[in-house]
Amino acid sequence: MTGLGGIEYQAWAAIPLKVEGEHVGALFFSCAEPRTWTADELDVAATIADQCAQALGRVELQHQLDILRDERSELRFRAALDVMADLVAIESAMRDEDDRIVDFRIEYMNRAEIDVAGRPTGDLTGRTL
Repeated sequence: MTGLGGIEYQAWAAIPLKVEGEHVGALFFSCAEPRTWTADELDVAATIADQCAQALGRVELQHQLDILRDERSELRFRAALDVMADLVAIESAMRDEDDRIVDFRIEYMNRAEIDVAGRPTGDLTGRTL
């Protein structure tokens, strides 16, 4: 099999990467010469693969933590807005192919804004002006 730089590899080893028992990828080793991998080499490769899988697992856990942190922050922000007497609406600009603003979409309305609108939030959120 031809690899990077046009090198013809003759020997391959693929070690699975597992995170919490789930396959998430593989770590590949190759050699330009025909060979049989020794048990010690495969043990070292398995150790490296385990370390790579642990690193991938940590990255995924950090990503999930960041999402939870953002969601919590969003919930606190909305809870603070909902107790305000002022009318608050968050809207996103909708743009045409020339990047000109052509409308706005309602993303959020606080309790005071919903009460004034006299309609359930589900009737308004996601709608355009």
